This record gives sequence, structure tokens and C-alpha cells, in this order.
Amino acid sequence: MPPHLSETKLAVRWSISRRTLQRWRHLGVGPSFIRLQRRIVYPLAEVESFENANRTTHYFINITPGSAS
Repeated sequence: MPPHLSETKLAVRWSISRRTLQRWRHLGVGPSFIRLQRRIVYPLAEVESFENANRTTHYFINITPGSAS
């Protein structure tokens, strides 16, 4: 089996609760998962793909009063 993360390990990786992951599965959002009997695992490749697809870049712009826009 390719590398995977348990529900608990993914929750720790993203600093979210296991309940959030469970809710996301119910809503059909978040990374793809595999159900092995009663166990849920997230393939590492799917987790990394989801992370990359949801990556954002923040630009900080210095705005000073009276400057021309």
C-alpha cells in the first residue's frame, strides 16, 4: 500500500480536529480518502495534491496616507 496518513495524523498535520475531517467527508470536501473496513486513511499523494491545490499566496502592500494610487 502506498504511504498514507490516518485521520489522527492528518488532523495533527493540519492542526484541525478529527471531527472537522469527519464533517468534511460527510460534506464531500477535503482530500480523497480510503475506507478500510472501519478505518479511514488518506493517501499521502492525495493529501499533498489537496494542499498544493489550496495553497494561497499573500501579498503585503504598504499603503500610506496621501500616496497616489
